[in-house]
Amino acid sequence: MCGLLAISIYHLAILSDNKSMGASYRERAEQFFAEFSIGWEETSAHGSGIGFDGIEEEARVTGERIRCVLQCAQWASTRYMSIEPATSSPLLSIVSTIQGLIVTDFWHQSGDDGNEQRGSFIQAGRILKTTPFNPNPTHTVLLNILGSLPRRMADPLGRPASMQEVLATLSATASLIECCDASFASDNPGSTWRSMAVWLTKITDQFHSMISTHRPAALVVLAHWAVLVERSEHCGCWFLKGAAAAIRREINERLLAENAVIQGLVVGLEHI
Repeated sequence: MCGLLAISIYHLAILSDNKSMGASYRERAEQFFAEFSIGWEETSAHGSGIGFDGIEEEARVTGERIRCVLQCAQWASTRYMSIEPATSSPLLSIVSTIQGLIVTDFWHQSGDDGNEQRGSFIQAGRILKTTPFNPNPTHTVLLNILGSLPRRMADPLGRPASMQEVLATLSATASLIECCDASFASDNPGSTWRSMAVWLTKITDQFHSMISTHRPAALVVLAHWAVLVERSEHCGCWFLKGAAAAIRREINERLLAENAVIQGLVVGLEHI
């Protein structure tokens, strides 16, 4: 109950146009979040009391989802209040939190599986060749950008560190094309959320490692994924407010430190 109340009050904080009222909501939400966290940690540590009548696993998954939504909501509310979040890397924070929200037993697809990667390449190729009419022009624009991304990255990024990184980047791009196409099939909040979030389950462990070590190739692809994050926010996922902008900001800063030409690969994505 404390978790659900915290989510509701964070929602009010983000919607409020009054900064003073928003700060008051946020303070109250933090209190409920703290109560939820204490209770959830105690329950998880003892491994009992989570559920009853054989629904312990369902209760555990629900609790984890509430925890992740709260982390997103807290982060979004903090950004909204123009206060820096308590993390050294907003990029890794939002990626790991969104990943934690995915119900793995339903959505997980192993990006390390060779057949899965081949399937993504084939499906991405079909999408790029036979893109149906979509009233949202962003759909076509983004697919065209993603389709040419590997070629455009080749010269600025130079010689790759390893062939594994090349394959991981190509696979992540192909999967993003699939997720992009699925996202624009509907403006339903659940559909846009799943299409965006499932990409994190389709990328390989190698690509996850590239994100965590801020490899330029991974950051470039991640910046394009942020378009789907922003779309999810606009379609109703209020707890992602400001997430796409923060992801782009950190990526821009890190890429500019690497090379202005590399940074140019992500310029303008916020205007798609």
